[in-house]
Amino acid sequence: SGTVNNIGLNLEVINTADATTSNQAMKMRAYGADNNYGISCRAGSQHLRLLAGADAADYFDISVSASGATTISTVDDGAAVGHLTLDADGDIKLEAAGGNVIIDGKVSITETHTPQLTLAYDGSNEVRFSISSTGGLSLLTYSAGGGTDSDLTLDANGAITLDAANGRFIAKNNGT
Repeated sequence: SGTVNNIGLNLEVINTADATTSNQAMKMRAYGADNNYGISCRAGSQHLRLLAGADAADYFDISVSASGATTISTVDDGAAVGHLTLDADGDIKLEAAGGNVIIDGKVSITETHTPQLTLAYDGSNEVRFSISSTGGLSLLTYSAGGGTDSDLTLDANGAITLDAANGRFIAKNNGT
């Protein structure tokens, strides 16, 4: 009885030189086959855990379960600030074969360039949301063909309320 912690491979690289140096504990390369895998890992729960250098109780996990369902999680043992940042040198693509990208929480967009949010139907039809520095919201329907068929329909299963703080409602015809 008791607790047993098994380690299959323990690599440790320590630098003691008085110079500018770099340590790399492991370097792998797999090539030349039809399928090349740098790491293939099968585990009962967490498949990959990366620990923070300053506090090993702060970590990042990747877990794979039945049907390939994958969970990426962060843990901060001292607070709820184990944020996940995707800092891509290019686009970030979410391609859901099921057709849905589900966000469980508030979405905050802090970009100051407009439009801050664009919903695209295809390469030429979009809806653009822009927020000004005073909190004003602009909603623009856009068609690259320049046509006038990019309509906006408000179809509520209840009331539509327009409530202007200054009591003004402005209707324009083609910008005037």
